[in-house]
Amino acid sequence: MYQLVDSKLTTTKRSIFIILLLTAAALMPAQAQAGSLVGDDVRRAISGKTLILSAMGVQLPIKYRANGVMSGSMASYVASLAGESKVRDSGKWWIKGGKLCQRWNDWLDSKTYCFTLSRQGATVHWSASNGTSGTARITN
Repeated sequence: MYQLVDSKLTTTKRSIFIILLLTAAALMPAQAQAGSLVGDDVRRAISGKTLILSAMGVQLPIKYRANGVMSGSMASYVASLAGESKVRDSGKWWIKGGKLCQRWNDWLDSKTYCFTLSRQGATVHWSASNGTSGTARITN
């Protein structure tokens, strides 16, 4: 668990915390083979679906619409701990260089993050270029 400094997380810790909670990956269709998701595979896997991130005992849903818009929500205590003023946000997602890229309108200081995705069974593993990583599942 992160230590609080003057009741606030440092910028770096806050960014890592939010990345862990709000970003991720998606599942390939059930008939697909395990392995890396790249480019159009990523688009097909997440477009029109909801990603459920589980981190620190909290589940966070992120909806990825086919038009490149995403939306998410978190409990108010999670938003407060993360230093975010909003419990809901929306943003854009796209594929660049075979990776899932996304930018929230408010969360994570509206910065762009890109992720490498892979699937192992029912679990999707994601990894960001800054070294953070995690797992998720996706629903229709």
